[in-house]
Amino acid sequence: MIKMVTKEDRDQALAVIVDLIPRGLDAEKEWLRGLLWDGETDEEIELLKSVMRDIGPTMGWKYGHELEGIPSSMIPRLVVDSLGNNLLMSKKIRSFICERYLETKSEEDVVELMHTVGCSNALELIEKIVNQKFVRASRSSFGFCKSLSIPTSFVTKTPSQKTEALIVTRTTRQLPPLMDFQETVCEKIASEFTKSQGRAMVVMPTGSGKTRTTTQSFIEAIKEETISPNGIVWVADREELQEQAIQSMKQVAEVLCPIELNLWRYWDGNDCELIEEDGELVIHGIVVCGKQQLHSRYTKDDPVARAIVETSNIIIIDEAHRNLKWIKDLDTELKSLGSSATMIGLSATPFRREPKENQYLDTVFPNHPITPVDQDLVTYEDIKEAMVEEGILAREIVKKPTDYGITNNSTNVSDQRGVTNQIVQALIEDGHESILVFCPSVEWARLCNMVLSLQQPELRSEYVHGGTPPRSRSKIIEDFRDGRCKVLFNCELLTTGFDAPRIDAVVIARNTDPSDPLFIQMVGRGLRGPRWDSNVKQYCTIIHQWVER
Repeated sequence: MIKMVTKEDRDQALAVIVDLIPRGLDAEKEWLRGLLWDGETDEEIELLKSVMRDIGPTMGWKYGHELEGIPSSMIPRLVVDSLGNNLLMSKKIRSFICERYLETKSEEDVVELMHTVGCSNALELIEKIVNQKFVRASRSSFGFCKSLSIPTSFVTKTPSQKTEALIVTRTTRQLPPLMDFQETVCEKIASEFTKSQGRAMVVMPTGSGKTRTTTQSFIEAIKEETISPNGIVWVADREELQEQAIQSMKQVAEVLCPIELNLWRYWDGNDCELIEEDGELVIHGIVVCGKQQLHSRYTKDDPVARAIVETSNIIIIDEAHRNLKWIKDLDTELKSLGSSATMIGLSATPFRREPKENQYLDTVFPNHPITPVDQDLVTYEDIKEAMVEEGILAREIVKKPTDYGITNNSTNVSDQRGVTNQIVQALIEDGHESILVFCPSVEWARLCNMVLSLQQPELRSEYVHGGTPPRSRSKIIEDFRDGRCKVLFNCELLTTGFDAPRIDAVVIARNTDPSDPLFIQMVGRGLRGPRWDSNVKQYCTIIHQWVER
């Protein structure tokens, strides 16, 4: 599988490849023909052929020995972008690099290369780097990259994603103040904490800061000693949301809370430490749970899971609309235990399409929802419009592909990917500077990003998905937030727990019903308004690729 390598790293490797390709008329095409059809092939070259067949129709190429329609200048980037971090796994690529390096570089450079990979002569170099198995994260692979000035991301292994179970807060840094509408919601949430069996649904549109607002409500209550720092449980069903909650708690507590707090990560197989107090097993601290782990272990009578539920004082459930049946069962379980715990649901889109789901909502949360709007009975659209008027949210500008002269009547996957690229290109030409694209598959995101990179190499675009290594993913997302990356293609990420106020266009290439809450979540990624930052836009263009099908 192709792993993510940032555009910055790909460009650096590209410069090395370009420098090694012989000069001359159509030299790049001769080099590519040699890779594709001369001698033995390898998995990476077969992948390159597959990519060329996939993106050929979009790029106007004809796949064949003549390489018709492929500009010579585009070929090195095509190879590097197609292979990603598997570039050096290709024996044919390594052979080309070694042979050309030995032919064109100075004796001093060649000696340095042999020294860094642990060789004494050219034959040994070829044997070790080309003929023998090329191992990632080895002395020879790192040395090979170092001597050639190829980033080591091309030979690193994906690190383990397992996270520490416990972090301890420290009082240190500054914290941006809550906005007035967040303060209002914060106070309403806090008023629920002292109620016996309190139940409340917090409705804040995507992009309005519900995680930070809710976190501050209980951290301030701990500070004021109106609630205990123990027995607080936060439940989310996605790792991004779980980690977002942990980091928000850490940030707020380090500024506002005068005591140290234990923050437990109860997901990814982690556990919490049980302590016996007055004959009861308890957990000291705040527990952020993966919903799946908590549910599975609780049903198996796991002592930690049972302690989390049975000794809880406050349970906060993020994205509550996604887990209504489970919430109803939890509500029933808490009441059967005689628990006085307060339960708070968080959602941007609580109103459901299915009557049974609305019944669950009404049963567990019978009172008026807590909203940023000072009205008792409001719809999601009422809340949203009021926040647009206040500049808290950007106003949606909904457009269709046909508004840009793009037809979308093919059922062919390759053609549909081409439509995605056409939409992105039209938005760029329309002046948009921060475009987020939701793709239906990893391959879709990867190939769309590759096409854009080939068409506009000066423009920074990237793609991310669930398999993107955490550090690479964080760097790409940070660059997108800060405006260094202009277009970000993603697959099954960033629908929740992600905010980038600079976004001025969202493209939904997934075939998702616009009435589906997931669609609303995706649209909401681009809706932070100018109240957050004076440089943020007032409008966000939304295009659903499948709207006319």
